[in-house]
Amino acid sequence: MRYLRTTVAVATIVSMAQAQQPESPVSCSLTQPIQIVYGQHTSGCSISPATNLDLFRFQGKAGDQVRLRVAGQSNDLDPRVDIYSPTNTKTPIASPSCSAPSWGTCTFQHAWTLKQTGTYTLVVSDNGNDNSGNYQLQLERIPPVIPVPGIKSGQTVKDVISPSTDIDYFVFNGVAKDLVQFAVQGLTNNLDPVLEIWDATTATTVASKSCSAPSWGTCTFNFSFNLPSTGRYYAIVYDSGADNTGSYNLSATCLLGTCPTTPKGLVGTPPQIVINDGGRQDFVLDAGSGHAGSVYLLIGSMRGTLPGIPLGNVTLPLNFDPYLLLTVGTPNTGFLVNTVGILDARGTAKAAFVWPKAFLPQLRGREFHHSFVTFGPHTVNFASNAVSLRLQ
Repeated sequence: MRYLRTTVAVATIVSMAQAQQPESPVSCSLTQPIQIVYGQHTSGCSISPATNLDLFRFQGKAGDQVRLRVAGQSNDLDPRVDIYSPTNTKTPIASPSCSAPSWGTCTFQHAWTLKQTGTYTLVVSDNGNDNSGNYQLQLERIPPVIPVPGIKSGQTVKDVISPSTDIDYFVFNGVAKDLVQFAVQGLTNNLDPVLEIWDATTATTVASKSCSAPSWGTCTFNFSFNLPSTGRYYAIVYDSGADNTGSYNLSATCLLGTCPTTPKGLVGTPPQIVINDGGRQDFVLDAGSGHAGSVYLLIGSMRGTLPGIPLGNVTLPLNFDPYLLLTVGTPNTGFLVNTVGILDARGTAKAAFVWPKAFLPQLRGREFHHSFVTFGPHTVNFASNAVSLRLQ
């Protein structure tokens, strides 16, 4: 019960997040050094007077791919960040900065891979110690540490870049050599969207493209490429200059290759078992190749299929009862055969429900119903049709 309730709660949160991915601010009014974590951006930060320093610390692990984005928000401020490793507090390992044009602002991005595990220190200042003003800093890790929404072939999602240093993530599974196309449509004036495709297997960017919006206008682009390997990918969207906010559409399409197939759902045969004889109902689970490699769970109920259980954007066509809790809590045991596992490259699997000979004759005439779900990053992203089984 606790497992399923957790799944319901997480799925609901993530489904709402698809309208706009959650952004977590950390206030600069806190006592320094300010603790910041991956996925957070600063709020209310300023260098004042011009010789002032702001101090931030974050926890990182060796191998983390970190991206730091900083936007000067006051004219003439030249923000600079000195980055110190856990073991070297005398000399920064990097000091990225930017130079604002006269009566203008500037932004910069710095990416690096952590070599050590421990506490890192960020020291923010004005590069010349001669200007004061406001700034915003965003700290990210690729891949992100928070759950992110998925995107499938043929799907268009709408999201928002806010604040200007924001980075949005979408996850998808792909097959090596598939030809895929992504398209980005800026919906807000002056937004300059960038799209990067990041291969989680090799931890590298495999494709990227951007566009520059004309003054008080919008821009769009699309590009196609072949996936280099089979596995998980992230589509990463942000504003090129980290100086504009706004909404956009992101579309994904598989053009050629082992493209996602239409799911056939759940098939179970035979539709009945004679209690005195015993027997089994064999299941074929098919969520489509778009869910290849996903974790699946076959769930049952003896209380029918309507109204079902909402799980974010999908509805499990089963009702709560003790048997449902049994199938969730003890899969792959007793009469539940292969009811939890990993879908193959086609997005399919096989499972079974086995009834011992002459077992519980008092259940003659009762019906069982089964459905299966698949899981994305911390949420349910597919629920099949329900299949019934009658005991005779």
